[in-house]
Amino acid sequence: MITSPSYQAYNELFHSLYSELCNYANGFLNDDAAAEDVVQETFIRLWQKHRELIGIPNIKAYLFRAVRNNSISALRKRNAEEAGNKGFEWLADVSEDPEAQEIQE
Repeated sequence: MITSPSYQAYNELFHSLYSELCNYANGFLNDDAAAEDVVQETFIRLWQKHRELIGIPNIKAYLFRAVRNNSISALRKRNAEEAGNKGFEWLADVSEDPEAQEIQE
């Protein structure tokens, strides 16, 4: 188990803000699982860059901004995937049309 002071501070921060950040992300995403994913990914990135972020005066504000930005990115990705799926559905509908099959033959 890691016992460094920075890990302990990170762990305390995670446990103190996790639920609040999940609720905040869920306000954007309307999906509990997606909100948890966004918050967990945000904390992973925070740990990966924790040495660079030591001087941040208000880490809570930083995390809320990061979760907001990551939630918006997740929404954009979801919308792009849904738009792509609609295109595939349209192609499937056209290919199942008997008249479309006659044209192809």
